[in-house]
Amino acid sequence: MKAYEITQWIKDKLLDLGFDGVGVASLKDFPPEGDKRVFLEWIERRHYAGMEYMHKTKDIRLNPKSLLDGAKSAVICVINYGSKSIGRLKFARYSTRRDYHKVFLEWIERRHYAGMEYMHKTKDIRLN
Repeated sequence: MKAYEITQWIKDKLLDLGFDGVGVASLKDFPPEGDKRVFLEWIERRHYAGMEYMHKTKDIRLNPKSLLDGAKSAVICVINYGSKSIGRLKFARYSTRRDYHKVFLEWIERRHYAGMEYMHKTKDIRLN
């Protein structure tokens, strides 16, 4: 398989597992200098409100390759958790339910196992 075919295969399988969107991004020269500067200023000004993890994980966010040595791309999966209207007010649905971090982790874990099982059965994937 060619690299672009593997990329499409990965996207198709993740969409089949129930993700609402899937993308693949190159980690070469990531992030662009302008984006890096804006992000660091945002962190410095503490615009992340109560999301302390943004500050704590800034180094990983600036160098995602540090999570996996030699990584060339990142696969980004999207889950739409929607919104909920109450009268004329509109709320993010996650704010009206269980902690969405726990819900998403459970959801992702179920799909991870299904995806890994599928990939183990598919042993004919080879890079040309």
